[in-house]
Amino acid sequence: MRRSDLILTTTICERTKPGGTKKVLWDAKVLGLALVIRPTGKRSWFFVCRRQGQQVWVKIGEYHKSRSETEKDDVWTLDAARAEAGKLRKCHDEGKDVRAIITERRNPDTFSELVEDFKDATHWRGLAPGSVKKYLSYLTLHIEPVLGKRLVKDISYKDITAMQRTIEKKQNPHISTTAGFCVALVSKILDHAMKAGWRERGLNPAKGVEIASRRVKNRVLAGEELSRIGDALGEGANAAVIRLMAVSGMRIGEVVGLERKGIDFENRILTIEKHKTMRFVGPKQLPINGHMDAILRAQIFDVFEDRHPSVCQD
Repeated sequence: MRRSDLILTTTICERTKPGGTKKVLWDAKVLGLALVIRPTGKRSWFFVCRRQGQQVWVKIGEYHKSRSETEKDDVWTLDAARAEAGKLRKCHDEGKDVRAIITERRNPDTFSELVEDFKDATHWRGLAPGSVKKYLSYLTLHIEPVLGKRLVKDISYKDITAMQRTIEKKQNPHISTTAGFCVALVSKILDHAMKAGWRERGLNPAKGVEIASRRVKNRVLAGEELSRIGDALGEGANAAVIRLMAVSGMRIGEVVGLERKGIDFENRILTIEKHKTMRFVGPKQLPINGHMDAILRAQIFDVFEDRHPSVCQD
């Protein structure tokens, strides 16, 4: 929660443009009232407070500039959000749990509604952009078509296994991780539901679902195969990326994010600082083998010079 000197107005709420990351506008009139503007342009009202030493974000509703008489009550203009935040502030100061109050008022029903709430949770906000895209894809294509209209309180082991079988009919379960990933994602969402009060605490039905084992096939390219790949690729930046991935096992983002300071030819060590687990494990190091050495010397500095000047700078 942050104190602000800015008194929000409808003009400020309307004219503040979305950016590359989430923007938060704090209101000076009511402590804890915040307007969250997402990169997509979606605007939502939140009440923010601290409970047991942790910051709690409670969604009030979606932002609306004005309200007509024909619209439903759940239309949150600036004045309506301020009034609601004021009530929640009073409840919080009296020691009440504002999350329980909001949950009871919303009367949450379906899994799709729960998903929208999950998107505002701490776990979701901490995801990398690529992970968010992956989560949304599985939710849209596989999970919500099966579970979306189910009541959160009624979702059972049977419902989740039915979803799993529906996915497996589309893809071979022994070579695809889709069904297993969807079960794991549903498990995370139901854990959130129990913490947020959408569902009674107890056994998560997704925990007991057996996930089909995946056949792992290790494939090592031989010299002749690498040579054929090289002949097919030809020259150019894209070809250099694929070659380096093939001989090193690096991800495409790791190759594209290479920096000159991370390439130590003398000690034959490649240090990767731009990777998806950087904040957990820190920089990764790879030994530079003969194939990698040739690509790095002959192609990364020459072919990538225009696209990746940081790689080529001494």
